[in-house]
Amino acid sequence: MAGVELFSHPALHTRYRAGLCSAAALALLLIAVLTYVPPLLVAYRSHGFWLKQSAYREQPTVRFRYEVLFVATTGPGPGSFLAWSTFPAFNRLQEDRLRVPLLSTREEDKNQDGKMDQLHFKLELPLQPTEHVVGVQLILIFSYQLYRMSTLVMQSMAFLQFFSPVPGSQLYMNGDLKLNQRQLLNHCGLDTRYNVSVVNGTSPFAADYDLTNIIAAYRDRNVTTVFSDPNPVWMTGRAADTPFIINATIHYPEEVILISQDFGKLLNLPGSSMSAFSLSFSGSLVGLKCLCSRIRCLLQLQYQQFCHCLQCCLTNSISPEEMPEKTLMKPSSKISTCFYYLYTLFTLKDRTWYVCSEYVLFLLYVAMTLCNFFLFKICSFMHFCGNIALGLKCLILDS
Repeated sequence: MAGVELFSHPALHTRYRAGLCSAAALALLLIAVLTYVPPLLVAYRSHGFWLKQSAYREQPTVRFRYEVLFVATTGPGPGSFLAWSTFPAFNRLQEDRLRVPLLSTREEDKNQDGKMDQLHFKLELPLQPTEHVVGVQLILIFSYQLYRMSTLVMQSMAFLQFFSPVPGSQLYMNGDLKLNQRQLLNHCGLDTRYNVSVVNGTSPFAADYDLTNIIAAYRDRNVTTVFSDPNPVWMTGRAADTPFIINATIHYPEEVILISQDFGKLLNLPGSSMSAFSLSFSGSLVGLKCLCSRIRCLLQLQYQQFCHCLQCCLTNSISPEEMPEKTLMKPSSKISTCFYYLYTLFTLKDRTWYVCSEYVLFLLYVAMTLCNFFLFKICSFMHFCGNIALGLKCLILDS
């Protein structure tokens, strides 16, 4: 009759077998189901089993393209403004409202890492004694690039705007050029969808230079930059022969980039240096071992790794500072080893241990250790009951 092997000990040449429809075989099947299904359910419900997106930090490569569109409001009327830009077609459309300012810009790399960190922008607009500025609108064009994971190359802008009922002499702004994502970036490849000019500087039509149309077309993008936290300071009291001045400092901060999760990266186990017993194998190898190997093989590998690290520490092969504090206690049995690992899991401060693959594999390991322990106890108990039944049967037959 076909049967299933419950327990074997090669050294003692001992094997315990039972029929496929026996209570022991059903118990073994139930334990196998409880070994894999509950950890997967727990990991899935913790929203870490199948990550749809991931994030990383990167300092973008930002350079000012020296493209400017400037409009200064001088009164409440529809034609009360002065304008200028670096686009010749726009300047030709302004006629007598064109006023050429004095520009000075400087980009600064404060930490000397090869990437610019901020832009110092200054604009001096010459005015007639009877002219007064009550509002400004300014568009600055930038080249924005990301390289670390997803290679993004685009042209973006910073829109500076301020209005006041009181005529001013100077406007000061200090803010960040922040990345705004409405869509996840690809985890790899080159993205040049938005590597086009924000302002169509070659167009002869006035509608292409209207600020409403420019901002509307720009906001249709899924990836943009915005000038955030400008902290405007409006200063009044301009002398008759002095220009109106705009001083702006635009920082290029480090950004949190959201990308779509790569399937290969999802299966890969991130290395964890917090614990000496953490799995350091590749994702595919450990996954095959967890799903295809015997329970005792995984338990033995994990326990041997722990004992090896502990032995190195005790023999001064490595200093205690190089090992986590919790590895200084050696469990005395398999069941205490299991609960020791489980306790360590919930006391770790670094949340990176809970990343999908490691968390699932660790729960599987704990479940396999418990099931292996209780399976051995159940088999021993069944063997004990079988011996008692055999002894009672012999007594009944002898009597």
